[in-house]
Amino acid sequence: MDRVLDMGCGIGGPLRGVVRATGANVTGLTINAHQVRRAEQITAKLTPYMRVRAKHLCARIGLRAKRSYAGNVRARS
Repeated sequence: MDRVLDMGCGIGGPLRGVVRATGANVTGLTINAHQVRRAEQITAKLTPYMRVRAKHLCARIGLRAKRSYAGNVRARS
């Protein structure tokens, strides 16, 4: 089973489309808790097949993080 990460998923419209088209397990990630709640409300009305495969998460991003050129994340002082 394929797994997909949808970063910046909003309320999950395209996410649900990917599930329908491919049957993949898709996880949506957004920084807006309201969007996650709305996505979960919409997904709850769908078939069990869709509910199992479409997941939504809210990420808390530390705005003080800085990415170095090597790809490591370190905190700013």
